[in-house]
Amino acid sequence: MGALVAVVPFFYTVSVSLMNLTEAPERRLAAQHTPVQNYVNAWNQANFSQYSWNSVRISAITLLASCILHVGCLCLCAYGVLGQELLFSLLLATLMLQKQ
Repeated sequence: MGALVAVVPFFYTVSVSLMNLTEAPERRLAAQHTPVQNYVNAWNQANFSQYSWNSVRISAITLLASCILHVGCLCLCAYGVLGQELLFSLLLATLMLQKQ
């Protein structure tokens, strides 16, 4: 039931975006014609391929940095290190005090 509640509005949004100006006010559930050329034009003109690549690249860098930091924290927990309490305090401060 929860999946249906999540999928139906998404399907309707995509369906309405494929409708032309005369079909959308009629409140149909599906478009009669699917002109996907508008999506192709928008993708090419707005340079969405570059935006998508930037998103993938930033996500990969963030994931790699998170994995490295988590391994470092695991090492701090497993082995006693000089200044361990200070490092934990700095780590917690960066997690709790977000830059706005």
